[in-house]
Amino acid sequence: MLVDLGKDYAKRATDLLKDYRIDFDLVQSVYGRTIALGNIVAHSVQINSFGQIVDHFKVLLEFDLSDRLAKAVDRWETEVKKKPSCPIIPVYASMAAQLKRLFELRHILCHELPKKAVYSRNEISDLLGHAVTFADALQNVLNFEMYGLTPLTQTEMNIDAGRRLRSKEHELEALIESIRSEISWADGEIGTLQISQETWKAYRDAYCEFSTWLNRGGSIRSTLWAGRARDITEQRIAQVRSWKEHRSSL
Repeated sequence: MLVDLGKDYAKRATDLLKDYRIDFDLVQSVYGRTIALGNIVAHSVQINSFGQIVDHFKVLLEFDLSDRLAKAVDRWETEVKKKPSCPIIPVYASMAAQLKRLFELRHILCHELPKKAVYSRNEISDLLGHAVTFADALQNVLNFEMYGLTPLTQTEMNIDAGRRLRSKEHELEALIESIRSEISWADGEIGTLQISQETWKAYRDAYCEFSTWLNRGGSIRSTLWAGRARDITEQRIAQVRSWKEHRSSL
């Protein structure tokens, strides 16, 4: 997802694929499917150690992931539950050492077929616990990188979804207005544009009512309704813009 977020990430991702070669098995697996660059990167980069994970993200993000991970906090705990701000990873060096050992154990178990135990039962929960903590902190860092300070409570989500929808509606209204300024009111074409817009708006709202009907009575319905409406409005903007460009070329 991070690789496909924008051109800057995609450009950096190519550095991770310098020695990548497409083979016949890959061609067979993706034939007839739509895949993104992120899919290729995710399944192609080598991850044989904890250090490699950090290095790969450093290429994509252009900053040291270790520092961000060490400072990451759980926003729900601090902003909603009002608990003291504490790092998700208590001691980064300890977590890194445990994940390094986890990768080493994986290598031994998968490739060396040891005859004797290479870890104790007591280690398992500790190793996996550090892995979960790392995943939580990484998700926090990546969420902020991709989306910024996203809303946490349902009320905040509803407000944010409504704001984003209104932004797209204003963009569509400005586009429609620019077309009206180019077409004579005496021209029947503007009448069809008006009818088209009114019909589209009625369809959009009716579809959003239908698609969120199962969530009626729930506080999340506003977020879902606005999200679907925003997607349809984005599609409408693309349609109208394409029509405008076609008309201008005639």
